[in-house]
Amino acid sequence: MSNSRTASDLGLLDDLDPAGADLPWEDVSEKLETLRNYIVNGGEVEPLSTERCLSILRHYAFDTRSNLTSQIALRCLSNIILLSTPAKQIFVDQGYPELAILLLQKDDPVNKFLSARLLFLCTSKPTNYEVDVAMMADTINASISRFVNIPIGRPTTNLATDALCEILKLTCNIAASYPLQSSAFHASRQPILQILSTLEIPLRPLQTPISTLIDCLVFLIPDDTSHSAPIPYEEVHITRLVHILDLATQAYAEDELGKSCSPLMQVLFLISQTAPTGIKALLQTLLLPTDKDRESILGTGNSLSSRLLRLSTSISADPLRILIQRLLFELSNNDEKQLIHNIGYGYASGYLYSMGKQPFTHNPARNVGQEEGGQGREVQDVNSNQPWIVNSMSLDVNPLTGQRRDMETQPNLPEMTPEEKEREAERLFVQFERLRENGIIKVENPVAVAMREGRLEEDT
Repeated sequence: MSNSRTASDLGLLDDLDPAGADLPWEDVSEKLETLRNYIVNGGEVEPLSTERCLSILRHYAFDTRSNLTSQIALRCLSNIILLSTPAKQIFVDQGYPELAILLLQKDDPVNKFLSARLLFLCTSKPTNYEVDVAMMADTINASISRFVNIPIGRPTTNLATDALCEILKLTCNIAASYPLQSSAFHASRQPILQILSTLEIPLRPLQTPISTLIDCLVFLIPDDTSHSAPIPYEEVHITRLVHILDLATQAYAEDELGKSCSPLMQVLFLISQTAPTGIKALLQTLLLPTDKDRESILGTGNSLSSRLLRLSTSISADPLRILIQRLLFELSNNDEKQLIHNIGYGYASGYLYSMGKQPFTHNPARNVGQEEGGQGREVQDVNSNQPWIVNSMSLDVNPLTGQRRDMETQPNLPEMTPEEKEREAERLFVQFERLRENGIIKVENPVAVAMREGRLEEDT
């Protein structure tokens, strides 16, 4: 229920006005706490959305002679500009964000949290605040780097964790609003990866601070490195990100993963696009099906690659489903035949058709590995010094299922007669034509294509 008494009724502003009051710090803190409780408990905010009120609160908020008083005033300011757009605009017009930037440079974690919260609110719509990105980036980059040696995410460092998360949210806000200047924050990429690499990872990992760190990386890893400095990825960075993905795909339901895991998949995709060859090869080794996976039909096991394949076809996992498909294609060097070999025709065909690519321009029964001489692909290691082999294609695999042929179980069924084969081909042809005529699919009938190309021989 809204508080029927206003701040004016309580006499708070007159008592706090430094032009007419000379209160001890203890009394100031007490009255500011009363004002904060009034706002939090539903008090009317509009009468507080004035230049005078914000000027009074600014006086105490950025006077660090008393940390306690300053922090209570900062909380009052945050609550007011969160609830009142006019107050937020006054705060911006009076140049108060610059004071918050200076406060963000202090080492106290509570001050960092509160100043970052104020700046986050100022950079959120609606406001005409024009951010000095260069100045803000210098302060933010320095602030984030200070958290590298702090054990983030532990009960003893909750204040530091909250401060870091608020700074990361601010970074995302600015990078999203000023994408052409987001490179100013690239100095924070390495510290963020380092923090991620030392965090304790819970079994349900997609929660703060991990999720906030990953969200920030989405904005800081470019999809084109031609105009930015390369990121010095380390193996530990990649293995940690994949470990988080592994835990997440086991801990969350598909519909939860659809949104919560998409930023992580986006980060892995961006890394695969721009990383050195050795890092990309490491991602291939960690995410693509292994020889062990190929002992059965791909996607039927409980390995990470099997879970990713199942998610790649799950409608309930959108938009993660699309991101997985894009990542697997990128890890297959954007090559259709390589993708089919890596994950099987069944999983590859839907994505390739959606991209307007024909999955096969040759006999699909032939193994990709056999076509290319059964040789693995030579790549460089993480430091690009020594070659190593990944994703060997020497195994004879079924391109439709991705399973090794020597591990396939043969069906105990009688051989079809020529008449039965002909009837089955006709049935498939008719069903496919019905789907096409009803607009369910928009591709040429593969049976017709096979007949035209002479891949179906008539029995005589």
